[in-house]
Amino acid sequence: MFASVKTGAYIMQLEAKNAADDRLLPAIDVRRRYGVSHMTVYRWQKSDKLDFPDPIVIAGRKYWYVNDLIRWEQSPAARGMAQ
Repeated sequence: MFASVKTGAYIMQLEAKNAADDRLLPAIDVRRRYGVSHMTVYRWQKSDKLDFPDPIVIAGRKYWYVNDLIRWEQSPAARGMAQ
C-alpha cells in the first residue's frame, strides 16, 4: 500500500513540475540560458541536425516553451554539441 501511495505522490510531483515548466521563455532568456548570441540561436533554428525547438511568435517576439528546451537539452543532437 505504501508503494502505491508513494508512487502516486511522485507522479503528482512530476506532473506539477511539468506544468510549472510549461511556461514561455522569451528569446533573451533563451540566449542567457545557453550563453549564446542571437545569431547562434538563429543558426540552431535553421540547422536540420540540431533539431532546435521552433519558437512561438507573439506580437513579433519569439518565445520558447521551457518543456521543449528541456527535451532538446536531453536529445542526442544537443548532447553532441557539448563534445
